[in-house]
Amino acid sequence: QGHQAAVNMARGPPGVSFSVMFSLVWRLVAAFVLLYLLFWAMWFFLHPDALYFMLFSKDKKWKQTPDSSAHFLAATSKSAQAKKTKRVVFVRHGESTWNYVFNGNMLPHKLIPRLVLSAIQEIKFILGNTHDSFFYDAPLSQKGIDQANSIRKFLNNPGTTKDTLSVLRGFDAKTSCVIVSSNLRRAISTALLGFWDRLHDREESLVILPCLQEITVNPDAIAIAPAKTTPPLSHIEAKLTEPDMSRAYRSKLDMSLHLGSKAVTSNGLVRILEFNQWLFAQEAEVVVVVGHSLWFKSYFNEFLPRADGNKFKKTKLPNCGVVEFVVESMNVENEIESRPVYYIQPQSVNELKGAL
Repeated sequence: QGHQAAVNMARGPPGVSFSVMFSLVWRLVAAFVLLYLLFWAMWFFLHPDALYFMLFSKDKKWKQTPDSSAHFLAATSKSAQAKKTKRVVFVRHGESTWNYVFNGNMLPHKLIPRLVLSAIQEIKFILGNTHDSFFYDAPLSQKGIDQANSIRKFLNNPGTTKDTLSVLRGFDAKTSCVIVSSNLRRAISTALLGFWDRLHDREESLVILPCLQEITVNPDAIAIAPAKTTPPLSHIEAKLTEPDMSRAYRSKLDMSLHLGSKAVTSNGLVRILEFNQWLFAQEAEVVVVVGHSLWFKSYFNEFLPRADGNKFKKTKLPNCGVVEFVVESMNVENEIESRPVYYIQPQSVNELKGAL
């Protein structure tokens, strides 16, 4: 009995071990949260434009355009002749470093290492005085690079024989086609990697359109490159040799239309309508757009009939997913105004490549 009492005294009162452990874990969690908040306070201090954009931008807020389907369905033969038609192919970028950190598995043992490692990498960029960033104009992650290369493999697959894919490869000499990209690095790199064989063989340039910039207030969608300049290559892509991404960034990008990052006073609809104006001013019959999920989703919501239940009005196109459709344009004139309206033919929407 005396021996058992001594053992009990050594163990201490019941519950002490649990309470000590709980206190230790709580302090570690609190310390981690505090340090992580301090990291972001420092980051936004160094990137005040990103903080200003997050606080004051209305990039995702606008009044939806009227349903234009009635104009096209009721078009007279005369007005129907005035319609213009374009075939468009949307290609979403591969996974970005931002997606990797914040959109992955949210279980603590998965999330915390991503938060820590990405913060450490960002601090290295800051201390090294480089122009790269893990969060600002987030580039492709390693998984995103693999996804972008899957587009290249998809296009080179001999079993892929649809007419549109022949155009994407550049094999159809009768159909004029141009490839354009958002001014954000993850879209640019996806386009270069996925369509490299075509861009290289045809000595073709990738046209950069700032109106394709993603619709969000997050820092990952702020363009890092000033107007008319080429963005810096990410530390991940700088290691690639097939293709040589450093050379591709120097020689394959047409930055002449890049006027800088989106304005805090603008919104996504302004850029969508700007793209349509550019689109229908082109001679190309097919336009391949490498861009972003929320921008694509907004485009479908604006120009598909309101009653149409197409899944892309509610669901994001997956990373490196490919979808084609036909969009029409015509002018609506009345006593008050004359303006262009746009309409996606619902039956033309066709997913060519889905999730991996």
